Amino acid sequence: MRKGFGEVFSADRCGADGRTPCAPTSAPAAPGDLAILGTGVQARSHLAAMRAARELRRVRVYSRDAERRRAFARAESERHGLEVEAAPTAAAAVAGADLVCTVTSSREPVLMGEWLSPGVHVNAAGLKALRRGHFISR
Repeated sequence: MRKGFGEVFSADRCGADGRTPCAPTSAPAAPGDLAILGTGVQARSHLAAMRAARELRRVRVYSRDAERRRAFARAESERHGLEVEAAPTAAAAVAGADLVCTVTSSREPVLMGEWLSPGVHVNAAGLKALRRGHFISR
């Protein structure tokens, strides 16, 4: 399905917005482990933005749909020339990551606070409703 200008522009803007706080001046400059929760157009733009902001050592992606996460991992591995792993669970994707991007349209939280490592940076994109959030902190 071909994306309209507004959707592509929004994805690029959103990815770029998330890139700024991940630049070495505001996050550790060492290569980062990135977890992406979601596999749509926002996930692709966030991966590109994080890669532009930081050297990435490891990238893991999770989506509820196993085929979509495998397809995303294959396509983005080829696109960026780095290995993108399809994680079996959201918790497995996030384990040990120091950068986490939540880019889903889920109406339920997709990220639990206890999964996060100390000092992790979280980009939560796509929050469209006041009472909806991507993560629960405990």
